[in-house]
Amino acid sequence: MKNQILSEEFYRMQKLAGILKEIEKEEQGSALSNDKEAATKLNTAFKTQDVASFVDQFKNIASDPKVQAILKAGLKDGDTEDEKITYGKGEVAVKGLLPTQAEIGFDQSIANILTDQFGSLQSILNGNANVGGPIVTYNGKYIIDGHHRWSQVYAANPNASMENLDIKGNLPPTEILKIVHAAIAAKIGKVPSANPQGINILNGVTEKQVLDSVNSKLSDKAKQIWASKGQKDNSAVAKYIYDNLKTLISKNKPVPGAPGRKDMPQTDQEGPATDKLSLLQKGIINFDNPKSTDTQLESLNNLYVIKNKIKIKKQILSEEFRRMQQLAGIITENTSDNELEKNINNLTAKDLHWSKDPENGLNISYNFDDVDEELLITQLLNLIKKINPNVDLEKKKLSFSRDFAQFNDKLYSASQRSFSVEDGLKNYFKDNLSIFK
Repeated sequence: MKNQILSEEFYRMQKLAGILKEIEKEEQGSALSNDKEAATKLNTAFKTQDVASFVDQFKNIASDPKVQAILKAGLKDGDTEDEKITYGKGEVAVKGLLPTQAEIGFDQSIANILTDQFGSLQSILNGNANVGGPIVTYNGKYIIDGHHRWSQVYAANPNASMENLDIKGNLPPTEILKIVHAAIAAKIGKVPSANPQGINILNGVTEKQVLDSVNSKLSDKAKQIWASKGQKDNSAVAKYIYDNLKTLISKNKPVPGAPGRKDMPQTDQEGPATDKLSLLQKGIINFDNPKSTDTQLESLNNLYVIKNKIKIKKQILSEEFRRMQQLAGIITENTSDNELEKNINNLTAKDLHWSKDPENGLNISYNFDDVDEELLITQLLNLIKKINPNVDLEKKKLSFSRDFAQFNDKLYSASQRSFSVEDGLKNYFKDNLSIFK
C-alpha cells in the first residue's frame, strides 16, 4: 500500500516538474520573442502609403498587448520630445476648413438643421454654432474628426464659427489621421469605425434632393427658426441649403488621399476626444519608427516578474518532493528552514573550528591529503544532528562519502570567505540548507 502511494506521489511530482518546465519556456518566450514581430507589424502599418491601408493593417493588431506596449512607448524610446504633438481649444471659421475624408453623408449633413433635434439650429444661424462639443482640426485648416457636424453648420450658415480642438504639427494631414487612430487605439484598445448615411454630398446633390428632404423632415420648430431668419417656406429653406452645399462642394474639396468614412478616426468613442489627444500632447504615442527595443525596460521588468513566479513554482515543487520523501519514510518530521537557520546561528566556535575531536569541530584542510575522511564525515554527521535531529544520518553518510573531496573543498573555501571561520561556515550552511534535510 505504501509503495502504491509513493508511486502515485512520484508521478504527481514528475507531472508538476514537467508543467513547470513548460511554463518557464512559455512565459520567458512570451516576454521577449514577440516584441520584434509586434514592432515590425506596427512599423509596417505606419509606413503604408494611404490611410485605408493603414487601418486595414492596424485594426488587426491594435488590441495585441505587445503592440500596445510598443505603441505607448513614446517616452521610453530614447527621446521624450520627438513624438509630442500639441493641441489647443478655440473657435474656427467653418468656410475655411477642408475635409480629410472623401465621403460626407447627405442625411447626416441636413437632418439636424431640418428637425433641430438637438436644439442647435438657432446657434448655427446666429453664427456661433453649438453642436454639442468641439470638432477636431489640424493646423486650423483640416478637419480630422467631426465632418458631419461641420457640414451641417456649413449647410445652414457657412459664415458661422464653431468650437474646435486644433492639433498642431508639420506632417501631412493624412499622416495625422494615422497618428490619431493610434492614439484612440492606445486609449480604448481597438479601432472604431462609422459609415456615412445617404448619398455622398461631395459627389454632388440636386436642388430637388434637398427639397424632398425639406418637405419630408422639416419640423414645425425648425420651420419657425428658419422663418425668423428670412426663409419663410420650404422652397426658400431648400434653396438656401442647396446653395450652401454647392459652395462647400466647389470650394472645400477633400485633401488628396482622403479616405472613406469607415477609415476615419472616431475620437469621441468611449470618452471625450481630449482623452486621446492628451496622449499625443504628452508624447506617449510611439509613431516614429517604433522598435522592439523601445520597450526593453518593460521586457526586463516582465522577466523579473516571471523569474519570481518560477521561483515560487520551484518552491512548490520542492515541497512536493519533500512530501514524497516523508511518505517514503526518508523524512520523519518536517523541520522548517527558519528552524534550521536558527539552529545554525546557535552553533559555537567550538562546533566549527578545526579539530580532530569526533564530537566537535571540523577537520577540514586546504590540502586534501591532510584530511581524515572518516573523521570529517563523523564530525559532519554530529553537526547535522545538532541542527536537525530528524535527518537519516546513514543516507547523509553515503552522500558525503560519494562527494567527499568536493565537499571538503567547499567547506574550506567557505571558511576563508569571512572575517572568521565560524561566520564563513555559518553563511555557507544557511545558503545550503539541503545539507541538513
